[in-house]
Amino acid sequence: MKVISILFSLAFFSLVSTFGIQSLRAQAGGPPMLTNDSGTPDPGTWENNFPFVFEGSKDIYTLEGPVVDINYGFNEKIQLTVEFPWVKEKGQPVANKLDNITFGAKYRFHEDSNGYSASTFPAAIISLNTPSADGRKVHYGFFLPLAIGKTFGPYGINGQVGYEWLAHTKHVVYGVDVSREFGESLVLLLELHGELEKIEEDDPFLNAGNFINLGAQIKLTEMFTLLTAVGKGLSPDEFGNPTYYAYCGLQLIM
Repeated sequence: MKVISILFSLAFFSLVSTFGIQSLRAQAGGPPMLTNDSGTPDPGTWENNFPFVFEGSKDIYTLEGPVVDINYGFNEKIQLTVEFPWVKEKGQPVANKLDNITFGAKYRFHEDSNGYSASTFPAAIISLNTPSADGRKVHYGFFLPLAIGKTFGPYGINGQVGYEWLAHTKHVVYGVDVSREFGESLVLLLELHGELEKIEEDDPFLNAGNFINLGAQIKLTEMFTLLTAVGKGLSPDEFGNPTYYAYCGLQLIM
């Protein structure tokens, strides 16, 4: 797996080093990557994403789609977010349930002329489970991450670490990604993302999956951007099958 990671990284940086085009801004992270970025939309701007997302293997997977991800620049430092994903899991019908509804507010508390920025993104999560003998169960949770980013010319780097609690399960989420802009229409991103999971209170946090992903943001018009990413897990699932990540969606900016 280390060899795959090294080759993936070399391929990415070989590609980006062949271009010398100047760009306006580089911000690593955010859709289509798993790691969130430290930036926020401009005040009064809507930045809405409509993707399909796959994560897992042929035996154990989660498919979210369509996802409605609405983001609004409330002011210079605050982004308001609401997300509604339809979720399908292995063995369940397509569009089985509306699940993991998220309401959040990102606060960018630092930004300077040297290209550094930092934000926190507290979010409330509502998980709607499928009906049972006791009726539809609803679980609540929260996610509290911290993201720090740095831009330098057409390049950007972003790191995030966060804590998530949902029902009886706790996660520590972490990731780092780098980006490279090519003119005003293309951004390539490379990401390493992982999770640690604890199910029972007395259990230790265990590795719940690590992915290395390559993504692209392709500006189609002033309003529409194509978001796409593919990746591979650095460890197999419990049945020994390789795991994958895929994201394909459209971003609408108004």
